[in-house]
Amino acid sequence: MMSTRRNALFVLFALLFSTLCLAGCGKKVWPEAVIQEDTFAFSNVKGTLVNGQLTVTADITGSTSNVKRVWLELTNDADCPGCPFKVSKRFEFIPGTSGITLNKGALTIVQGDLGDGPFMWRLYGDNAQQSIEGVASDALVAP
Repeated sequence: MMSTRRNALFVLFALLFSTLCLAGCGKKVWPEAVIQEDTFAFSNVKGTLVNGQLTVTADITGSTSNVKRVWLELTNDADCPGCPFKVSKRFEFIPGTSGITLNKGALTIVQGDLGDGPFMWRLYGDNAQQSIEGVASDALVAP
């Protein structure tokens, strides 16, 4: 009788323990980006080239907190505005470092040693959410 009672208690505790352990388990997945909430875009992009220094201003709409880095991309094909943009030089700007200011959606980038042009340039932004592709501005010609 004692053995049966002991076995019954053991089975009861085993079931209770299993239930508690399994209750904490579940399918655990990484949070996914919500495209409508986590994307950003460039607008009102302008640039001025003075003495080889390009100063770019732009507005960033959408989720500015997801701007991981901004690239200033250049191509030598200034005489072909309709051609596909082929990057010949890239300059990386990470928010919070020198050369870039990002404040409430207002972006300013300053890059020197570019010569007097002409060249085409654009901005390209990487999103902090890896599942969301980067975004490019329209290409502009300097000067």
